[in-house]
Amino acid sequence: TLTATPNIAANENGWNNSDVTISFEASDALSGGVSNPDSQVFGEGADQTATASVTDLAGNTTTIQYQHINIDKTAPTLTAARDIAANENGWSNSDVTVSFEASDALSGVAGNPASQVVGEGFDQTATGTVTDLAGNSASVSLGNINVDQTAPTLTATRDIAANEYGWTNSDVTVSFEASDALSGGVS
Repeated sequence: TLTATPNIAANENGWNNSDVTISFEASDALSGGVSNPDSQVFGEGADQTATASVTDLAGNTTTIQYQHINIDKTAPTLTAARDIAANENGWSNSDVTVSFEASDALSGVAGNPASQVVGEGFDQTATGTVTDLAGNSASVSLGNINVDQTAPTLTATRDIAANEYGWTNSDVTVSFEASDALSGGVS
């Protein structure tokens, strides 16, 4: 008889994220003379197979295969992109949606992280994390998201008040003052 046993079991998706060693144990109740085949170590790859054989003193041979060894030690890739580019001053005047796209060349990923909507604020960051089917994780952050959806304020002031009838008898200078609490830069 010949049995094969991995040093670590695959996860619920059928994958490992570290090397797997397959050990073999041989026995023969009658003629004997069998010894355990050498262990086999498997690195990154999909659907790998360990094969070993033993022959007893009577010449009987048994071969065993341990199949479907899946190992992915590489983290998935994850990218982030915003739906609206910032203007030349680094600001947007509407919500910015950040979408994430994940990929994994070996075990694959279950899906992409949910998109994130970033509203009004300064120097905000959207972060996504993804895990591949072998349990390797990757994160990505998209920062410096500046959103100002509030119009600046503008006030007008005259230098000479009107008389009780709403008139003046000289030139009136009107001064304007602008301000913006978030993105600033008004003049």
